[in-house]
Amino acid sequence: MADDDDPEEDFDDIDGESPADDPGDDDLGDDGPDEEAGENTVGGDDFEADESDDLDLDDLDFSDEEDFDDDEGGGVDKKKLIVLGAGLFLIVAGVVGSGMIILGGSDDEEEAEERSSPIPMVSMAIPRKSKMKSGRELLKPPSAGSKSVARPTTAAKKMGRPQAGNNPAASAPPASPSAPSSGSQQAPRQMTTGPAQMRTKPGAGLIMPSVTAASYRGIPVLKGGRALASPEAKLSEPGPSGPVPRTGDDGRQAWRVYASPFTGDTSQPRISIIFTGLGLSRISTMAAIKQLPPEISLSFNPYAKSVADWVGMARSAGHETLMSLPMEPSNFPLSDPGPYALQTDMDAAENIERLKFVMGLAPGNIGVLQMMGSRFVTSEQAIRPILEEIRNRGMMFVGSGPADNNRAVKIASTIALPRAGAVLKIDSEASRVTINRNLAKLEVLAQKNKYAVALAEPYPVTISYISRWVQTLPSKKLILAPVSAVAQISGMATAGGEQEGQPKK
Repeated sequence: MADDDDPEEDFDDIDGESPADDPGDDDLGDDGPDEEAGENTVGGDDFEADESDDLDLDDLDFSDEEDFDDDEGGGVDKKKLIVLGAGLFLIVAGVVGSGMIILGGSDDEEEAEERSSPIPMVSMAIPRKSKMKSGRELLKPPSAGSKSVARPTTAAKKMGRPQAGNNPAASAPPASPSAPSSGSQQAPRQMTTGPAQMRTKPGAGLIMPSVTAASYRGIPVLKGGRALASPEAKLSEPGPSGPVPRTGDDGRQAWRVYASPFTGDTSQPRISIIFTGLGLSRISTMAAIKQLPPEISLSFNPYAKSVADWVGMARSAGHETLMSLPMEPSNFPLSDPGPYALQTDMDAAENIERLKFVMGLAPGNIGVLQMMGSRFVTSEQAIRPILEEIRNRGMMFVGSGPADNNRAVKIASTIALPRAGAVLKIDSEASRVTINRNLAKLEVLAQKNKYAVALAEPYPVTISYISRWVQTLPSKKLILAPVSAVAQISGMATAGGEQEGQPKK
């Protein structure tokens, strides 16, 4: 064949690429069988047997080459596993080590560290949380010797259970703040002239007063007003926590009998201020009683200890007193009014029992003051039975908070319940600027409506500012009056002949 290549040249090319020179050359397979010819050819011609001895295809061990590749791939996989295992070990070791560092250390080391610290440290024991009662267990009269706040005083027991030979005057409040009140064996301790000292109490740890007597230093102590009428047994009946007020057989009502007499000019606009939250702090309560004018009314917290003694002391100084009535707020249970609170999910009978419980904590009050209750007072079904019970017992009701959805005062105006509504809180912020601004608003409202009622807290800045502000009222043709002097009565069977919208004379 003239067009074929020289077989000798092809042989020489193959002979120059021996397996020993390049054992891994995969291109030898390209010179394999010619699929089109169907026979073994190189350049198209057959090989001679003697000419193929030098090629020795057996020396091209393809199986060994594949094994070599497999061994090389296996080695790479092993290296990856080793690296991965080492990294995983380092991570686990780091996590375990960090945990030992965080959780390590003994209490002895921490105590030694605290002792060596140059910063002074104070530690105190948190009192054990007492078991709270609920439901009707709360309203059961406490047993004899009980330390509960609801335990009535000796005088209160006598009033609730009259005995032969008892003199009602024996249960009268003290003539001076230093004397025992309401017949109690122990009266609250007197306010000290210097800062209150820290003290320790077994089981309670370190006791530190929230307000010290030094905070009220510089505020003049006023001459005590005339002591108010003593509680009468004829105007009370036994209740779950003590004597509960009631209308007398002769028609007399507690809110009139126990009210502070108003002798001011009835033609001038009246301003009434009620200090709330009293009884919880001994020092602030003493300051309110002794350093505020007697025309200012005082409302006591039902959870205060010895609240009956505080009420008796305040009345002996000429202050009208009320009891704060806790009610369910709109953000309950975030804001908790306590276990005595009236709630919308209770039936009327149970709420009335709680009302009687709060009323019976101390004798001599003229009425109740709404405490919280932004949800309760919006429910007519819940509030109406309470207001009717207050009216039937000869007491007055003072509402607080926004009047937009407050149905309490609106319902009270239809059932002949003596009522008053606070229009603002003087110390919504305990600063002179806020107090001064709110007192100016109060003056404007009093001039416009002929009367105005406001609330305040016994903060040192509030007592100090109001004590001076009261002295400016005569020049403004305004007069300070107790809250009973601005009570309104309207609706069916009005008592006393007062006209709707006019304060009590």
